[in-house]
Amino acid sequence: MLLANDDPTFLLLLADALAGEGFDVETAAAMELAELALASGRVDVLLVDVLVGTSNGLDLVRRLRLAESICRLPVVVVSARVGPKARAVAMAAGADGFMGKPLEAVELAELVRKLLVSRG
Repeated sequence: MLLANDDPTFLLLLADALAGEGFDVETAAAMELAELALASGRVDVLLVDVLVGTSNGLDLVRRLRLAESICRLPVVVVSARVGPKARAVAMAAGADGFMGKPLEAVELAELVRKLLVSRG
């Protein structure tokens, strides 16, 4: 799993919580680092914030959906903005899931497991 978020405290806490749920977690504190990790082919799920530094996580999701080699990668978008409109925007960009902050690690882990099973 790749976590892309520019908040180092958030990355550390969430990575630890998800590792505790049994996931192998890699982090990226900048969009360029996330793109390098994605290009490596090692990522099985992407969890990306809507804003990572000055970059837009939704733009990354849109690009992923156009890239033949990783277009089926499960993606969960995270946002401080919550509600139906924020969720709809993320899903329209190509996200498979959406979670508002603050996150519950157990709930996120359940969502990720469902996405991994559905992608086989």
